[in-house]
Amino acid sequence: MEKQMLIYSHQLDVLMQSEEKVKALRHDLENHLGELAFMAGNQNNEEIQKYIQDMGEYMQNQSELVSCGNKNLDSLLNYLLGQAKKKLNHVEYEVRVPSDLCISAFDLNVILGNLTENAIEAA
Repeated sequence: MEKQMLIYSHQLDVLMQSEEKVKALRHDLENHLGELAFMAGNQNNEEIQKYIQDMGEYMQNQSELVSCGNKNLDSLLNYLLGQAKKKLNHVEYEVRVPSDLCISAFDLNVILGNLTENAIEAA
């Protein structure tokens, strides 16, 4: 139960960070649009693309590693992958979740927690 609370607490932190970035971008949106309009008026397509890329990178939340649509799984994997990144120099992962996943949050926590711990120890 304590681990589950840590996982949910971590996911709440991730969501709050994302919300703060969205608020900041929304606040500055008028300035961003003005700059993009100026670049478009001067037909600076490369600068426009770079500016949009920079905005996209800013919006990325480095703490949100997984967003598959299953909130329990997102919370658990973001926590576990965050722990793995703290212990290892490099972490590669790919997440594919069947839409009809029928497993309890408890069982999922046990299975993925053990798999992650074993993978970290083996690395």
